Amino acid sequence: MFILITLLFGFFFIGLLFFIIKGNRIEKAISSSTVFFTFFIVSYFIFPAYSDYYQFSRYSLSYLSFSKYYTLLYCALFFSIMIAFYLLINSKISKVSKVELSFLPLKRLYLFGLLIFPLCGMSLIQFLKVISSHGLSAFLANRIVLTSGMGYAQILLYLPLLWSIVIAIEKYILRVGFFTWKGVLKGALLVIVMSSPLAILGSRSNILFGLIIYFFSVLLFLLKSGQVSIFSNKIKKFLVVVISLVILGAALGDVRQSLMSESGNYTSTEKIPFEDVAKAFSSYENLYWLFSKEEEVEFQYGKTLLSIIVGPFPRSVWPDKPTGGGPIMKNLISPGSYDLLSGEKISSYTTGIPTESYLNFGWLGLLIVPLIMALIVYTHQFFMSRASNSLEIVVAAALLLRMLGFVNAEFYGVFIHIFVILLFYFFCKLFLSVRHK
Repeated sequence: MFILITLLFGFFFIGLLFFIIKGNRIEKAISSSTVFFTFFIVSYFIFPAYSDYYQFSRYSLSYLSFSKYYTLLYCALFFSIMIAFYLLINSKISKVSKVELSFLPLKRLYLFGLLIFPLCGMSLIQFLKVISSHGLSAFLANRIVLTSGMGYAQILLYLPLLWSIVIAIEKYILRVGFFTWKGVLKGALLVIVMSSPLAILGSRSNILFGLIIYFFSVLLFLLKSGQVSIFSNKIKKFLVVVISLVILGAALGDVRQSLMSESGNYTSTEKIPFEDVAKAFSSYENLYWLFSKEEEVEFQYGKTLLSIIVGPFPRSVWPDKPTGGGPIMKNLISPGSYDLLSGEKISSYTTGIPTESYLNFGWLGLLIVPLIMALIVYTHQFFMSRASNSLEIVVAAALLLRMLGFVNAEFYGVFIHIFVILLFYFFCKLFLSVRHK
C-alpha cells in the first residue's frame, strides 16, 4: 500500500509540474526551478517506493510503519508549500531565454589561470603528504578526519577545473558560434584533464563534477543562442551522456568501496539493482528514523542552517565550531560515532533539506524552510536567465548542480561548495574587469 500511495503522490506532482511548464517546454524543462523540483520528486516519492519494493535500507535499520507515512506527508507538504511560494514570487516557471552572448578576453582568462595553478599545486602537495603517510585505502575510508582543517586546500583544487570549463565554453563553443561535436570533445578532454586533481578527494561526484557542468553549460549555450530546435537530436544525445555519467558514478562508487575494503572498513553485501543510485537518493530514510524516534530528537532551532556563517573559519583554528546536520544525524543514529577531535574512521550522513527542516523545527519547519528553498531556487533562476557570457553560463551551471545537493545532501556542505563557485566567479570577474593603463 505504501508503494502505491507514494507513487501516486510522485506521479501527481510530476503531472502538476508538467502542467505548469506547458508551452516552451524545452526551455522551461532546463530551467533551474524545473530541474530542482523534478529532482525533489524523484528523491522523495519515486525512490522511496523503489526501495520499499526491494526492502532496501541504507542504514540496515527497521522503522515503525507509521514513520514512512509521516515522511510521505511531511515531504508532500514541503514540496507543495515550496512550489506554491515559488509561483507566488515568480508567478510562473521561467524559461531559459535567448540572449545576446558576448566574448570574454581570452588573454586575460589565460593569465587568471596562471594565477590559480600554483595555488592548486600547493594544495595538491598537502593532500599527497597525507596520503603518503596513511596509505590510499586508509585515506579514502577516513578522509573526513584526515583532512580536518584542510577545507581551504580543498577549495583550491576546484579553481583550475572551473577555469578550464570557462576556457572550453569560450574557445570551443561560444567563439565557434554553433554546436560541433569536434569542439565539444576538445572541451571535454580539457575538462577531464583538469578534473584529475579532484580524484584525490576520493568522491565520485567530484570526479564527474566538471564534465556534468561542462555538458550542461553547452546545453545552456544552445538555449541562449536560440539553437535548440536546430540541435534537438543532439540535445537528446546529451541526455544520454548525462545518464551514462550517473551510471559511471555508481561504478566509481564500487571502485572506491573496493579500495576501502583493503583497510577493513567496508563489507560487501547482496545488492539490489542500482543500489548505489538508490543510496544516493536515500535521504528520506533520515526522516523514517526521526519519526520512529521522536522522543530522542532534540530540535536544533536553526543551528544547522546557520552553521554556514561559521563555515569560513577553518577547523584547525576553531576545532569545536558548530557543525551541519550530517554529524548531528550521524550521532543520533549511532551515538558518539562522529567526533572530529578524537574519532576514528568516521563519515557524516547526508541529510537533505526536508530532514534538516524537521531536525531544526519539527513540523513548524514547513512554515520556514520551504520558503527559504523557494527563494534560493528563484535567485538562481534569476541569475541563470541573465547569464550572457561563458563565465556566467559556467557559474550558472555549476550553481545548479550544487543547488540540487540541497535535496539529498547536507545544507552546510552544499553552501560550502556554492561559496567556492561564487568565490571563483567574483575573482575571475574582478580580474577580467580590471583596466590596464
